[in-house]
Amino acid sequence: MHKSAVFFMLENVGNGEIVSWYSDKRLANGKVRVIHSYPISGGYCRTYQAYIKLNGTERHMTNNACKLMNGDWKFLK
Repeated sequence: MHKSAVFFMLENVGNGEIVSWYSDKRLANGKVRVIHSYPISGGYCRTYQAYIKLNGTERHMTNNACKLMNGDWKFLK
C-alpha cells in the first residue's frame, strides 16, 4: 500500500499535499508528501517525505525520485 501511495503521489499531487494509506490486514498506516519538485534535463525530480507506522514502530524518511524521459521513475538516496 505504501508503494502505491508513493507512485500515486508522484504522478498526481502537488507540493505539500498529503496522500495517506491504511492497512487493516497488517495494522499499518502511513503518509507521503512531496516537499519539492524541480526540472532536470529530459524530466523532473521530486523530493518527498514518507511516514510509516507498523506494529507500533514509526519510521520517517526523505527520498528523491526522478521521472526519466522513458516514463520510468528512478529512486535516489
